[in-house]
Amino acid sequence: MKKIFFLALVVLASSCVKLKDRIYFQDGNFSDSTTTFIKNQNSTYKIQAKDILSVDVYASNLADIEPLRKDLQSSIATGNAATGGGLYLRGYVVDEKGNISMPGGVGDITVAGLTLEEAKEVIKSKITILKEFIVEVKLLNFNVSVLGEVTRPGQYQIFQERFSLLQGLAMAGDLTDFANRRNVRLIRQRPDGVEVKTIDLTKSNLLNSEYFFLHPNDAIYVEPLKADTKRNNLPVLGTIFAGASAIVLIANLIVNISK
Repeated sequence: MKKIFFLALVVLASSCVKLKDRIYFQDGNFSDSTTTFIKNQNSTYKIQAKDILSVDVYASNLADIEPLRKDLQSSIATGNAATGGGLYLRGYVVDEKGNISMPGGVGDITVAGLTLEEAKEVIKSKITILKEFIVEVKLLNFNVSVLGEVTRPGQYQIFQERFSLLQGLAMAGDLTDFANRRNVRLIRQRPDGVEVKTIDLTKSNLLNSEYFFLHPNDAIYVEPLKADTKRNNLPVLGTIFAGASAIVLIANLIVNISK
């Protein structure tokens, strides 16, 4: 009987997570008395094929920009203007050649490989029917998937141009106690394939890494610790230990009665 309880305690202890496995940025590069400044790397996103862009043109005379407006009536009428389908109808899809096609006689404009700011200037230079106007270009397909040992795994839509990996994890409810902070995988879509980067959240070098800020369609996978597997096995082990304990108690009862 004592051996069974001892074995149960060993399994329970091995399924616990140590405090050092739950701390971010623990490599000692920070001080409680002074402020630490870490310069971010330039990770400005460049437009790729299949991206969806919002291109809005503003002028003092609304009639002047009417030929440049994309028809939104179908999405607005059905109440889907802010949904994925509505955004797809509203936006300009970058084709395989890296172009978008605008109405009003503007035609095809090459935007792939450009930042949003660069694309804005190129589009503005192609619009010749207006003299004084403003162009705004935004990315509509900034979605991030967070999977694995987080509180709320799922796909999230981002409504800002700069969004960090830490913000992505926070949006998913942060890592669970059983997340492996030393083995977080960032899966990033490149024009010619997929890049997988392993990130150690216990190291502060993430803060000045090119992977600190997320890109559209990034996926974050948080691997579980080995203790998580043991934790999941605890109900089964508990049943086994309970059964073994019952057998021992019955055996002791029979021995005592036979005496």
